[in-house]
Amino acid sequence: MDPVYGVVLVLVLSAGLGWVVLEMRLRALRTQVLHTPGGLRFEAHDFSLQVLRKEQELCVQYVRGIWTPPAQGAVQGLAKYGRTECTFSALGFRVDVHESVALQSGQAQPTHTDRFEIVMRGANESQLVLQPVNGAVARSFKLFFLQVGHWVERLEYRAEQVRVARLRSEEAAAQAQQHAQLLAQLIGHGAPKEPRSPADLERIAAAQIAQWRQAAGFVGKHSLHQTDANGVVLWFVDLAEDGRITLHADKRTIHSTLRGARIVSTGSELELGLRDAYWTEEEPELSTFRLMAGVPANERRVWKDRLEVSRYGLSAKTQT
Repeated sequence: MDPVYGVVLVLVLSAGLGWVVLEMRLRALRTQVLHTPGGLRFEAHDFSLQVLRKEQELCVQYVRGIWTPPAQGAVQGLAKYGRTECTFSALGFRVDVHESVALQSGQAQPTHTDRFEIVMRGANESQLVLQPVNGAVARSFKLFFLQVGHWVERLEYRAEQVRVARLRSEEAAAQAQQHAQLLAQLIGHGAPKEPRSPADLERIAAAQIAQWRQAAGFVGKHSLHQTDANGVVLWFVDLAEDGRITLHADKRTIHSTLRGARIVSTGSELELGLRDAYWTEEEPELSTFRLMAGVPANERRVWKDRLEVSRYGLSAKTQT
């Protein structure tokens, strides 16, 4: 063989081998985000994450990872190699991306390795750990998950709204049933044969109010109520000196305080918005009650002033 030809062949083979090695390294660093029907897909060399919006799930395919199924809880899972797939519910899904550092003897500060660990956790305590992940891939995935995280947060917000609405509805139904049972004991079913006496109406109203006060755990200093012809309380307000309040109207009852309350005069009524047991800073919806229909305007103004003074007192205590 001609020596020159041999040298050229060696150089060509070396260049080809170098190109193959470089391509393999670039492929390991390459990532892409694809818009798929019904979701998004992040693809890297060793793993991918598919967002399934309709199913509200996230499907992960990976080559190297440590998978801990829900049944094991916090127990360390087993390492799995080869193309493997797992699915997480979007609700409660969390991702943590952090760099692995090395602390060598004689060094005060750890050495950055540019090797990362990606930890995916489900609400059911399932967990997937991907390691080691190249720094460029990890940073690209972290940016991708920012928008996925917003989607997860919106899902969780809507799910929490549905949960709170269901709990409020169940609580209102339970209150209505309890009230109906009490009324059945007090006045029975159907219209009375003769009009009830004022004393009888007062007795029936007092029994309803006593039940609400027992549930509230206090007796208000100022109270007012209105009943129908059978003694059924149409609305009731019971205000304690410390700002605690019980309201009943539209067959709903609440035991709360005037902290953060909304007090509005609507012309012929007062409208009060109170924080219920499910109120939060993130979900600041107030439970609204309308009462005092038929009460003279000057008496409604007195009550409005009284409620506002009590609310102001609670606000002043909070600020101090």
